[in-house]
Amino acid sequence: MSFGRRDFLRLTAYSVGAFAVLGTANIARAETPVRPPGAIAESDFLSLCLRCGRCIDACPEHVLRRATLTEGGLAGLNTPVLTQGCTLCLDCTKECPVEALLPIAESEARMGRIVVDSELCVGCWLCVRECPHEALVRNNETRVVEVDLNKCVGCGICIPVCPAEENALSLSPEGAHRPRLRG
Repeated sequence: MSFGRRDFLRLTAYSVGAFAVLGTANIARAETPVRPPGAIAESDFLSLCLRCGRCIDACPEHVLRRATLTEGGLAGLNTPVLTQGCTLCLDCTKECPVEALLPIAESEARMGRIVVDSELCVGCWLCVRECPHEALVRNNETRVVEVDLNKCVGCGICIPVCPAEENALSLSPEGAHRPRLRG
């Protein structure tokens, strides 16, 4: 049996169709990533962001990177994502040419919040000492760190100090303050 041009085209069409059905299912379930400080509301952010990478290049801590398909879906591909350790220098907001990241005061920054996995937390308290916002609190009874949601800005500075075999701390976009554009 020979494999001709027609067979090749048919196989290509089936492959594209399979990606369209299966690939977009995963893309549609993509979670909203944690954005840099000063990010506007997600729908406005996605329509304005040029994916130029100037904010990523401006970050002195190198804690911004480009979003993948699983983080922001096709619409969010290559947009900036905060991974951990933002010191709120706000250099990224100064570099955005289209105001997808707005210049803000450090006190206004709220990228999301830290989530503690109680199954993974070893109760070492290193993250409590590292948190610059005093948002992590020791629970001496459970030996699990708790998050004060009124103080946590989602900077992720606590994440790299977690000694657990699998990190007990992660960033969530929940609780982020992201203004909508007027109009």
